[in-house]
Amino acid sequence: MPWAPPGGGVWGEGRLGVSAESAAPATRSRIKRKTTSTKLINRKSMTLCSCSGVNTMTSDDMDGPVEDIGSRSCVTRFVKTLLSIMEHGVKPHSKHLTEYFAFLYEFAKMGEEESQFLLSLQAISIMVHFYMGTKGPENPQVEVLSEEEAEEEDEEEDILSLAEEKYRPAALEKMIALIALLVEQSRSERHLTLSQSDMAALTGGKGFPFLFQHIRDGINIRQTCNLIFSLCRYNNRLAEHIVSMLFTSIAKLTPEAANPFFKLLTMLMEFAGGPPGMPSFASYILQRIWEVIEYNPSQCLDWLAVQTPRNKLAHSWVLQNMENWVERFLLAHNYPRVRTSAAYLLVSLIPSNSFRQMFRSTRSLHLPTRELPLSPDTTVVLHQVYNLLLGLLGRAKLYVDASVHGTTKLVQYFSFMTYCLISKTEKLMFSGYFMDLWNLFQPKLSEPAIATNHNKQALLSFWYNVCVDCPENVRLVVQNPVVTKNIAFNYILADHDDQEVVLFNRGMLPAYYGILRMCCEQSPTFTRQLASHQNIQWAFKNLTPHASQYPGAVEELFNLMQLFVAQRADMKEEELEDIKQFKKTTISCYLRCLDGRSCWTTLISAFRVLLENDEDRLLVVFNRGLVLMTESFNTLHMMYHEATACHVTGDLVELLSIFLSVLKSTRPYLQRKGQPTSPLTL
Repeated sequence: MPWAPPGGGVWGEGRLGVSAESAAPATRSRIKRKTTSTKLINRKSMTLCSCSGVNTMTSDDMDGPVEDIGSRSCVTRFVKTLLSIMEHGVKPHSKHLTEYFAFLYEFAKMGEEESQFLLSLQAISIMVHFYMGTKGPENPQVEVLSEEEAEEEDEEEDILSLAEEKYRPAALEKMIALIALLVEQSRSERHLTLSQSDMAALTGGKGFPFLFQHIRDGINIRQTCNLIFSLCRYNNRLAEHIVSMLFTSIAKLTPEAANPFFKLLTMLMEFAGGPPGMPSFASYILQRIWEVIEYNPSQCLDWLAVQTPRNKLAHSWVLQNMENWVERFLLAHNYPRVRTSAAYLLVSLIPSNSFRQMFRSTRSLHLPTRELPLSPDTTVVLHQVYNLLLGLLGRAKLYVDASVHGTTKLVQYFSFMTYCLISKTEKLMFSGYFMDLWNLFQPKLSEPAIATNHNKQALLSFWYNVCVDCPENVRLVVQNPVVTKNIAFNYILADHDDQEVVLFNRGMLPAYYGILRMCCEQSPTFTRQLASHQNIQWAFKNLTPHASQYPGAVEELFNLMQLFVAQRADMKEEELEDIKQFKKTTISCYLRCLDGRSCWTTLISAFRVLLENDEDRLLVVFNRGLVLMTESFNTLHMMYHEATACHVTGDLVELLSIFLSVLKSTRPYLQRKGQPTSPLTL
């Protein structure tokens, strides 16, 4: 942010001049509600300051005692009278404060003499005391009237102050701009020439009360930033104390009340260039932020996430200190909002706009960032962050006890690691941490009877994605006897009426069964072992009949079924017998549990895989499978003829095809038994 002096660098072109005759009517004007408006200040008063005839102030106007300053020119007397209103006759809820301070601000901008005149009147102290006086018991109000109007005091009570209106901080925007302008105008080379009372008003008191109060009220934060720049130039010690005050305030205030302080911190961080002598605000801020992050972690992390992409110093500092904050806020913190903010801060470290935007536009469980080319420098930063997260897999087990930490503490952690899988390189980087992942999953996540354990869902999603198109990671599973023995043990609740459980299973089960499928594709031994596992039969029985609720999981289960019945030329007799036994068990299970009137999709999908020969088909006949298929056919036939918008033709044709193949298988059997066959040619 290039620095500009308060007032925007716009200075008045003309000199002040006015005659006593033209000033007198304005000075005699009554200051009251209807006339203290843009017309009063900006038309009449500014007319006084724009005429060119007589100098505003004589050389003697600012000499002599303070009480006599500004007494020799009608314009200066008028301005002095306006300033006195703040001491006696105006309140913070007055209606026309905006115009009041706008006039004084424009007056100060007209030239150096005008600014020095206001400084000589200690205008800064007057404004600060006026503003700070509004924070305590209100002082009795005094009206400022001309001599001619004093007689009308009892008749008209309509004065500048409007006690019935609320305090309006926005009306004081010009006041802060005026103070910032006057402070900068008081500079003489390396020093400010402010009076002792003005400096005390701005920087005196414990915790800089004036700065704290108007920042908290959110009054003109941009000009407040300029004011701090002016005060702290060539004064590093004051800059450190002001930054300390900002963070102390953040620690004490609510997140909503702390917003103006974060806004000011952003402006201070954005400072670049400018005149010499400016302190390094960015360094002071970054050194102090960890001291208050415990009090307001979410806001601090969000603020850092905004700063890191735009500020190299902030980016370097956050990246180098990851070991001090990542586990603390991404894994260990109790509030999901804080863990999410920590994940966003990690994303902001990756110097790629597309990488950051895609993360923010997706949901809590992210998919790998495919087809996203990154520059070499960006990849280095990504790997640095990803490596740190992989190293935390061993410590993640500290946060999985549901009775202590709940079931969501690791969601953001695994979600971000999944998002980092942009190529096979990141997947291979995981290989060295596989056992840390396994020891986290089993038994701490796989065995507890928790219906919706989101930590387990996030872990399985990462594990699945790190194995896709990476056979090296799949081999880590199938070559480890401990893993192959226990991976099929995973608690799953199949409550099809509980929508929360259904949604959870819809997200978790495809990843889990997808991992098992990839292992079976690579290891025949594991395939045979898994085919006989009781939990697989449970899944066929309890999940595949509900394809509409768990479409992804059911698809993976039928893929597994195809692998279980697949035969190879080099298979041993024992393996063939295992396949035969699996088909027999599974067919019998389906014939017992399926309802033909509603589960025709499951029936068709299962029989398409399992009925490979006449022996399999006869097993269907002997176990009343024809009745089951007839019920399915009747339902489909009725839907085909009576229901509208039901596209069941494909299912109907496929079911009839299976039906026909089963009927044909009975003919050789009946012939062997010596029984007559039906005249119908099968």
